[in-house]
Amino acid sequence: MNIKNSVKVASENSKYFKSLIFKDTISSTQTIAKEELKNYKDEFLVAALTQTDGVGRFKRNWESPNDKGFYGSFVFRPNVSREKLIEFNLFIALAITKTIESFIDYDIKIKWPNDIYIEGKKVCGFLTEMIKEKEQLSIICGIGINLFNERSEVEKKESIERFANDTFNVKDFVNDLIHNIEKYYELFLSKDFKSIRNEYISYSVVLGNRIKITTPSEQFYAKAIDIDDNGILVVINDDGYIKKVISADIEE
Repeated sequence: MNIKNSVKVASENSKYFKSLIFKDTISSTQTIAKEELKNYKDEFLVAALTQTDGVGRFKRNWESPNDKGFYGSFVFRPNVSREKLIEFNLFIALAITKTIESFIDYDIKIKWPNDIYIEGKKVCGFLTEMIKEKEQLSIICGIGINLFNERSEVEKKESIERFANDTFNVKDFVNDLIHNIEKYYELFLSKDFKSIRNEYISYSVVLGNRIKITTPSEQFYAKAIDIDDNGILVVINDDGYIKKVISADIEE
């Protein structure tokens, strides 16, 4: 089964995302999800075969070769504070990791907070935004997963197909992805991050390493030493000061 039909079938069988907007070509699933917020009261999913203006974190371009990946924006309607957004990211990162893990025979790692790597190659990234309209709070989570091989201009980027074992099937993968996202979303609603903290840390690729950290206000090098109970990255900089990082671009 192809990607398009796989997404449609998985949506029909899902608990939260039966409302699906699917386009062969779209500017950006994230952009359309924002535009469609007013037309839906509950959760919905925007997905496409290709994006002409796909966007990642910090407004980076996200390559979206036609019919080669999962490109989708999930719209959630939680009743949570803005401070919970960082925890939401880490729950979703585990959901994606668990999905990929069942289809590959290689170690999988999470680069805090939003990137998934296999053997040092990036296979997934996601962007999370919180939007409030009147009394409605929405979290829009745009996920890009490279499923099939395609020459990339981005160094260290790879596809699931490159590492997949004999069990890889796109229909099963997309179905498991949506199921796990729903599962970990429900955990997010009912549990604190500390309930999955040890599991998340077991996949971390940054802890113990010296990393380059770029925030909207500064750029510095530091050693990642912990992820606290709120999902915040704890680092010690070159001057020996401990700092907490809530949102940043991380480079090794």
